[in-house]
This record gives sequence, C-alpha cells and structure tokens, in this order.
Amino acid sequence: MTFTINAITVIFSNLFIISRVKTAAIELSYGFLVFSVAFILIAISSLIDSPLQLVFYAIGVFFFSIAEVFFTVMIDAQAIAKAPANANGTVMGLLGLFSMTGVGLGYTLNGILFDYFHSRDIVPWFWGLFIAISGLFFVIAFAVSRYSKEDAARPKRF
Repeated sequence: MTFTINAITVIFSNLFIISRVKTAAIELSYGFLVFSVAFILIAISSLIDSPLQLVFYAIGVFFFSIAEVFFTVMIDAQAIAKAPANANGTVMGLLGLFSMTGVGLGYTLNGILFDYFHSRDIVPWFWGLFIAISGLFFVIAFAVSRYSKEDAARPKRF
C-alpha cells in the first residue's frame, strides 16, 4: 500500500508541478513543513490502536510523497538553472545518484533508530525525533529564505 500511494502521488504531482514551474526560485522551507505534517500523521497512525490507524497512515504517506516530489522537482530545477548548458546530463545523473544514496542510507539509519527505540519501548520518542528534526529544518530554511529576501531587497552600497 505504501508504494502504491507513493507512486501514484509522485507521478501525478510531478506532472502537476512540472507544468506550473516558472522559476527555480522556490522556497524549500515549505517542503519541510509538509514533511513535518507527514511525520505527525504517520506517528499518530503508529501510536493509536483503532480502525483509523490505516487512514492516518495513508494520508501521512500521501503528504510524505508530496514533500518528496516538491523537493525533487525544486532541487532539480535549481540545479539545472545553475548548471552550465552542456552539463545538464551530468548534473541530473549526480542528483539521481545522491537521491538513491540518500534513500538507502535513510532506510538503513531509520531502521536502526526504530529498532533502538522499539527495543526500549519508547516508540513515541522515535516519531518525536523525526517531527522535531523536520520542524527544525523548516524553521532554519524559512529563516534563511526570509533573510535572503530581505538582504536582496536592501540597496547595495559601493
């Protein structure tokens, strides 16, 4: 079910986002906010014992997929905009390599962390850690984005 929801969401949202991207200057902080929402929903699904558990999980995976697509498309757009014209294939190949490396490391490290927290029967702390990390990244990215906009709006003195 996870891969089905993810695949369908990724395909349709990629088509939607790609058709609307007009600039590479998009704030990535919103992606971290969507990740935080996804982690909260998945955490709720793992912590409750109710028929709604599957609903929370499916919605959490949907939001996670949206954030994943947002990051992928926006980072790809920024990388292509900044790459030399004859290096697009190289840049896209490296982005794919780094993406798959991140997926492998993420699954491995998350599995180790989950086993650690689960063996000590403190699973809520596992989800709290993910929510805190993605929330922290959101705050940092949002602050950097705001600071960059303010700095760009100031007149330059020579």
